Amino acid sequence: MLELADIRDYLSSLNTLDAATWTIGRYEAEKMKRVAVYQRPVYGEATVALGGRETTKTLVKHIQVLVHWNKNHRETEEAAQALYDALKYNPRPVIGSRQVSYLDLMLPEPADAGSDDNGIFDRVLWVDIYFEED
Repeated sequence: MLELADIRDYLSSLNTLDAATWTIGRYEAEKMKRVAVYQRPVYGEATVALGGRETTKTLVKHIQVLVHWNKNHRETEEAAQALYDALKYNPRPVIGSRQVSYLDLMLPEPADAGSDDNGIFDRVLWVDIYFEED
């Protein structure tokens, strides 16, 4: 199993976002420079290889990464793009104890999610992580 904590730790290890606080699922909206990792809901059946579960060697983890940065739209966009590029150009990392076969960046760039009630801008990345099962 690939856990969100493993993904959070991997993303923070890329050192692309200085002074960021990395969380899973929750963050303090009134504070800046927060990055939250979420499980992204996917509808439909789990993918199983021909031959059943015992022949399935690759699984998929669907995640969303929220970059809740600051009150400057340009700086927020640049921070999210730096993280996106780090993922794009490191397509086969080891996350936790799992070898990643493929990182599928589901959006062509970090999506603008506007700003919150505090005026802090957000950007969102959607990533599907294909990883090798033991």
